[in-house]
Amino acid sequence: MGYKTEIITKDKIKTSNWSGGTTNEIYIYPKDSNYKDLNFKWRISSATVELEHSTFTNLPKVYRYITTLEGSMDLCHNKGPLIHLEPFEVHGFSGDVNTESFGTVTDFNLMIGPGCDGVMNALNLTEGSLLKLNLNKRRNRYSYHNYIFFSPNSDLTLTIDGNNISLPKNHTLIIESCEKDSLSSIEIASSQPCNIISIEVGF
Repeated sequence: MGYKTEIITKDKIKTSNWSGGTTNEIYIYPKDSNYKDLNFKWRISSATVELEHSTFTNLPKVYRYITTLEGSMDLCHNKGPLIHLEPFEVHGFSGDVNTESFGTVTDFNLMIGPGCDGVMNALNLTEGSLLKLNLNKRRNRYSYHNYIFFSPNSDLTLTIDGNNISLPKNHTLIIESCEKDSLSSIEIASSQPCNIISIEVGF
């Protein structure tokens, strides 16, 4: 098996304060990197935005993806038009633009550092459905890559090349693959309708 998995539970999450609320750092790679030093390749977090109007921290050379888990928000980049986000609508933007937010929410973030590539999507499962992600088109893009899954409202069962993994709600699954051809498919099943955050990062 050319991959390994890790489930991030609440006791593994690092919580800190920012100017508009609190941030829960779910995972940072490499593990010895530091958010404040901006020396990470990628980072996932969930934050509360407790102010109706707040300004995001400027992050040079970082690309960001954001969605809300609870509540709706409006974003404004460099005093431009408002971008409205409902829960599980994903928006990507450069971390070095001036970004203001409007609305009190709980959000979910992916940050991509220099030398790394990635994307975040929101997937929807209906009751009793099975979602299959075919990795054949993507697996040769990187020599090293990770797949990340987070479900805030429902337990999941993931089947990775025939191996079943149970992922409780509000936990995060990190799949680390070091070989180009080590993964071919991931199947995701839920007993109830749910939204899932799906992330792929690589370099």
